[in-house]
Amino acid sequence: MFILLLYMTMAQTEQVKGELRNWIRASLGLKCLKDGLVEFISKEARKQYDKHVGNTIKTACVKDYTCKSCLPDTLLPYHQVRNGQCNQSNCICSRRKTNSRRICPAGGACGIFYDLITDEHLHKDPFWFNTNFDQWSSENGYFEFIKCFISTPGYKTKSIFSELDALALLSICQNNRKLNLIFQGKGFPDLLEEVMYFYVICHNGMLFFIMSVMQVSFTSRFEIHRKG
Repeated sequence: MFILLLYMTMAQTEQVKGELRNWIRASLGLKCLKDGLVEFISKEARKQYDKHVGNTIKTACVKDYTCKSCLPDTLLPYHQVRNGQCNQSNCICSRRKTNSRRICPAGGACGIFYDLITDEHLHKDPFWFNTNFDQWSSENGYFEFIKCFISTPGYKTKSIFSELDALALLSICQNNRKLNLIFQGKGFPDLLEEVMYFYVICHNGMLFFIMSVMQVSFTSRFEIHRKG
């Protein structure tokens, strides 16, 4: 039925043809961009993650980083332990009183790792709602680490790099300090702006296409009913 409606729409409406072509082109462009970034960002995330875990283990004076009990509502960041104060604009400290939080039982490891993520963010402002704190020390910890650099919500349940869209991957490149340095001077801001524009094209183009299909379907049924 959908194939029939698709054929009817494309055959009857030149405007829909143009909208559909634009949508397909934008989608293919975003797919190519995503495929080109996934492997590179995955390797860089693993490299950064291993380095930060090593620093966490060293600072916490523990044999390994294995804690899976810390959560955003209970974790006391290391800077609070070290300085007793917080100067970050979007720190978890502000969500609940500091005295209701606790130091990570693994020598403060999660609090240390938290601060290392913040330091790695270009603007010292990670998006904590995209990451699962209790999975930082898991086998997939490097993915949970890199999700902190995505500026928009909706990625908390994602578990593999292939589930991230091009916009999320570019956001990581923009906000991660080392990745930003790699792409610096290579037209990155313009690319990000164009990808955001492409997403608008895809969204609006598909909406227009669906509405057109519904309109043709309704018109066709009305004609059949009237002739019958």
